Amino acid sequence: MTLLQKIVYVFLNNLAKLVLRIYFKKIVIVDKHKIPRNSATLIAPNHPNTMIDPVLMANIMPGWIHFLANYGLFKYPLSKFLMSKVFFSIPVKREKDVAEGEKVNNLTTIKICNQVLQNKGSIFMGPEGTSYAYRRIRHLKDGIARIALSAAKRKKFQSGIVIQPVGTNYSASHLFRSELVSFVGEPIFIDDYKDEFKKDREATAQSIMDNIRNQLESLTIHTNDEIENQLLRWSENLYFNNNSTPLFIEKLKISQLLLKNIRNVKDKQYHKFEEIWQQLFKYFKVLEDLKIDDSTINQKINNSRIHIESILKHPLNLLLKILMLIHCVWFLPLFVFKKLKLYIAYASMIKILVGLIFIPIYYSIILVLLYYFTNIKIFFTVLIALIITALIIMPLEKILEKIRKNNALLSSNRREELLLMRSECVELLQKEIFSV
Repeated sequence: MTLLQKIVYVFLNNLAKLVLRIYFKKIVIVDKHKIPRNSATLIAPNHPNTMIDPVLMANIMPGWIHFLANYGLFKYPLSKFLMSKVFFSIPVKREKDVAEGEKVNNLTTIKICNQVLQNKGSIFMGPEGTSYAYRRIRHLKDGIARIALSAAKRKKFQSGIVIQPVGTNYSASHLFRSELVSFVGEPIFIDDYKDEFKKDREATAQSIMDNIRNQLESLTIHTNDEIENQLLRWSENLYFNNNSTPLFIEKLKISQLLLKNIRNVKDKQYHKFEEIWQQLFKYFKVLEDLKIDDSTINQKINNSRIHIESILKHPLNLLLKILMLIHCVWFLPLFVFKKLKLYIAYASMIKILVGLIFIPIYYSIILVLLYYFTNIKIFFTVLIALIITALIIMPLEKILEKIRKNNALLSSNRREELLLMRSECVELLQKEIFSV
């Protein structure tokens, strides 16, 4: 890595750190001290977010990081230059990257990885292969274990090579000002597998992959299928609306316990599991049809508040539309993402990139025009007004959404019925699932 490349890396890494802090309301890294210093490291994270995950790992890990990236990103001269020289990425071929009947050959990739590891570098290598936005650890590809063992063998298992599992959990990565928590797992020291490798290479690689998988499942919310995931989401809604749990990291720990209890019921009392599923499905289906959520049912509603909301609804709506017009550029990232029709895992990065380009340009144009065509007093007045109005858009949206849901519930005349249904759901969950 040249001096210029190091300068570019430091600049981009610090810029990414700033952008992440703006996009996410809270970023928590747990057990960062477990990451070995001055060791050749293969980073083995789960991969729920296509572009944020590698950027986040670059911020967590010490030193310089190289990234394994899809071969398709290196097809064109400009993208190849950017990926290899600016973003320090290493191309890896998949079956869909080669012609039909042609074997996948990644010998060059393995050679480059060996060189990086020999120089005590770090490599981001998502063992799931591709990004997957749902709460599930998929089948892990064993390339990371094979590369680690190959590099360790070259050094006669005195390499100091480490595989570092990291589990990242997003509250809602596609939403601006959401939260994320990354749990750093126990480092896997490859030199410790020397004797096992001599006996059976395949079994050794599988043993390492089993270790990685067990850690990733414990560091994240891992559901076996969509039925299990959906029941967990419903249970989380009911539990957290009954019990105030403000911190996302606390919610994750409780969710893991809820999931454990759901599996116990599923394994030991399947008839009870089906009963719980049917009851919760019925309740949440009604909420979906009415376009409201469980928090709307669970809140206390009084007539005076409803009366005030009905008076304020239209003026607040008008105010929001005016503010949205003034700050229209804020909604450009979401508009672009919807137009591109990309997979949800790309949402946060598309929004960040579009926002990073167009939001500064938009406000710079406004401020330049004000500076040249008005006086200094008007300039600073408008500047302060822009800052204040920008800060109240999101809270105002939340208030109006809450008013809309309250009105939808009252106009349906089904509040008492839904309260009874909710009570029956909580009663079912209380003994078996909510015992956390």
